[in-house]
Amino acid sequence: MARLSQQKRLIEELGLFFAEVGRIPKPKEYERMTGRPRSATLKEINRILGSWNTLIKKMEKEYPDIWELIHKPAEKELSPLEQLSTATVEG
Repeated sequence: MARLSQQKRLIEELGLFFAEVGRIPKPKEYERMTGRPRSATLKEINRILGSWNTLIKKMEKEYPDIWELIHKPAEKELSPLEQLSTATVEG
């Protein structure tokens, strides 16, 4: 097992990446993603944390603020018709 500082850095880095994506991908999907942190390969995650599941469990337990960012529902964008119907008339 790696040092705690390595684990912390990796979990925080991946947590912020997952928050940008808006979800936690499956390991094989993560490996094929573009824009993922270059230093955080699946092999490196397994070396530092032991497994993908350990990453998810530690992120949920030790970083609840990042966990909330990842699982925050996306704000629904209104269509132009909906925007018109909710607009107030000034007059």
